[in-house]
Amino acid sequence: PGSGKTRALTHRMGYLVHQGVPPAAILGITFTRAAAQEMKARLAQLVPPAMARGVRLFTFHGLAWRILTDIQGRPNVLDERAQKAMAGQLLRESGLNADQTAVDGLLTDFAFFVGAQVPLERFRPGSCDPGRFRRIWARYGELKAERGQVDFDDLIVQASALLRGNPR
Repeated sequence: PGSGKTRALTHRMGYLVHQGVPPAAILGITFTRAAAQEMKARLAQLVPPAMARGVRLFTFHGLAWRILTDIQGRPNVLDERAQKAMAGQLLRESGLNADQTAVDGLLTDFAFFVGAQVPLERFRPGSCDPGRFRRIWARYGELKAERGQVDFDDLIVQASALLRGNPR
């Protein structure tokens, strides 16, 4: 059994609805789609289902997608399969092994780099040497731009930048 976080959050949301807070003014953010669906189901047991549907429950990436969609239009998001295919292409173009382990390692480095928020010159990848990683990272950005695509990390980064520049 868990520690009761989902129960505590859904009960708090239900309490807020019962206190007259408009459901659309309540925002819940979680890590997984499954957790968001569970929260929606539990909330529908606490308040009328129509009101429960009005509460905004998102994953972090889902909220970022919604922000970008509302402000800029719908982003073209690379799905996992396409991202892995692109990573394999980048590894092959760089003369590196492009098996599943190498692809996963490169994508892990991409995510760690974005999350670390350090200058590219200071990042130490695990998938290849730093100079090669910098070239692969630049090419990855070029390919996404050429195709008009963003990855899941881009969703968070771009939504954060929009909110910092346009906090409405």
